[in-house]
Amino acid sequence: FVWLVVQFYAVFPLLNAGLRRLGPTRFLVAAVVITVASRAFGIVFAGELYFWMTGKFFGSRLAEFALGMVIGRLIADGRDVSWVWDADFELLLDWLREEVDRPRDQTRFP
Repeated sequence: FVWLVVQFYAVFPLLNAGLRRLGPTRFLVAAVVITVASRAFGIVFAGELYFWMTGKFFGSRLAEFALGMVIGRLIADGRDVSWVWDADFELLLDWLREEVDRPRDQTRFP
């Protein structure tokens, strides 16, 4: 995990410049494309899949970081981001309740 933080710390200036140049929507799309591509690369070529997916290369977690950057930029620009906290919160709570109440011997998939 520390290695992932170090990588994001190192590339943040480049990512921030990309966010400013591309705007939030295109920046997020680019981040998702890079994340999917790096995870696909990891699935095909990485010897230890767990370490690849959890932060050996920052690209495999870029979409999450980019979303945080976009929300931070919107807040810094004084935009209303109340939708972030309200978005599907009820659905998340329902899912959590279902998971907690589901007996452990049941599987989700037959």
